Amino acid sequence: MSQETQKEEITVTQFLDAVASGSATPGGGSVSALAGCLGSALVEMVVNLTLAKKAYEAHEAELKKIQPESNETLPGGTGKRKPQRSQ
Repeated sequence: MSQETQKEEITVTQFLDAVASGSATPGGGSVSALAGCLGSALVEMVVNLTLAKKAYEAHEAELKKIQPESNETLPGGTGKRKPQRSQ
């Protein structure tokens, strides 16, 4: 993957192809970072889905605290996005 390509957004398929290539980059650090971001996105998804459930209303304050914390770890994440309720 060239320096210029590293600065642009690429598809998941392009990233996987680059990881599988004979090049030393992207390497384990990039793969680990992606795995961590995917984990954070899943935490945020579960929080958003759970906020929509009446059975978990008693936990709403804690869920609203977790949501921006998980968002901070995502690329471009600021932690300032408001928790969303599913429609």
